[in-house]
Amino acid sequence: MDVGVVEEKQKEAALVVFRAVSRSSRVEWARARLFWSEVGGSIGSHLAVWDVEEAKSGVPVPDEVDGPLALLRRETERPGAGAWLSAFVTVTTEGRYSFEYNYDQRPSWTNSRDPLSGGPGSAPSDESLLADLARHPRRPEALPAWYPVRPPAGLDAGLGERVLDADAPRRPSGA
Repeated sequence: MDVGVVEEKQKEAALVVFRAVSRSSRVEWARARLFWSEVGGSIGSHLAVWDVEEAKSGVPVPDEVDGPLALLRRETERPGAGAWLSAFVTVTTEGRYSFEYNYDQRPSWTNSRDPLSGGPGSAPSDESLLADLARHPRRPEALPAWYPVRPPAGLDAGLGERVLDADAPRRPSGA
C-alpha cells in the first residue's frame, strides 16, 4: 500500500463530496456522510447531509467520487483479506473528513437508512459478491460467515453430495 496515494485519494474524494454538498444544499449544512460501495464491478452509493439543527436530507452523489474511491479500494486491499466492501466518508463544513472502511458487513445498496444491512436477494447480489471475491481473494478465515461461497467442483450446492454426470459410468449395484 502506498500511503501517499491513499492520503491523496482520500483528500480528493472528500473534496468532491464537500463541493457537491456545498453547491447543492439549500440549507446551512453541518456534515455530510457518503456511503460508497463497489462489489463485482458495480457501484452503490448515497449521500446524506445534516443541517445545523440535525435534520437529515439527501443530495445526489457526484460521479466524480467514483474514480478516487475505486482507486482507494484497490490501493488499500490487504493480501489474503481482500478489499473493503464499502466505505463511509464523513465531511464537515470546516473541511475535516474521515473514512471508515467495512470489510466484514454485507452492504445494502437499497437501504439508505441502514446501508450495512444487506442480505441474500438484495443488491449487491450473491453473484456480484462471488465475482468480487475472485478479484479480491480472501483466505477462508478472512471470510465473514454470511459471505456466499461456491461449492467445491462436483458438489451439489444444496445437499453437499457429489453430483454425478448422468452419462458417467457407474459401478453396478451390489458390487
